[in-house]
Amino acid sequence: MIQNQKTKYQIEETKRLKRRKKNIKKYEKIMRCPICGAPVKYRSADGVFRTSGRFIFACSEYENGCDTYIIANPDGTPAGTMADRKTRRMRQEAHYYLNQLYTYKDMTKSETYEWLAEKLQIPKSKCHIRYFDTALCQKVIEVSKTYLGKNYRNDSFVQCLIAASYSTRALLTAAQ
Repeated sequence: MIQNQKTKYQIEETKRLKRRKKNIKKYEKIMRCPICGAPVKYRSADGVFRTSGRFIFACSEYENGCDTYIIANPDGTPAGTMADRKTRRMRQEAHYYLNQLYTYKDMTKSETYEWLAEKLQIPKSKCHIRYFDTALCQKVIEVSKTYLGKNYRNDSFVQCLIAASYSTRALLTAAQ
């Protein structure tokens, strides 16, 4: 009985790995860097993130200075759209202000995204910051600040967050 269960698990794991490989090949084939137009490669995120075991879809010119990538989901699909450093910073800031809404305005995360989709006039299914460009992130920041109120000012925290991410990147680059 236990041996049959292991076999079923192994079969499912084999299917999952095949789907992952198929997804990786598919996305490497169709994705292009939005900044320089170079092909995209699936690679380890070591040297990009502090945690090991993660993977990214990165521009094939990443080693030559094109800093565009997106984290890969465990199934080998991209977890959003590729972003350069500026876009990633804007996404961090947009996330920060959006999180303030459901932390301080008695909204659930789901209600917050429904509210945001309505404000941005986009379908809720497309309302994920990981898909937003810098202009849309800026709009998220503006509408979130407006809703939080004129007295809400915590920009110094955001500046610290941004400065910390720059210094972390500099440390990682220097260590290589």
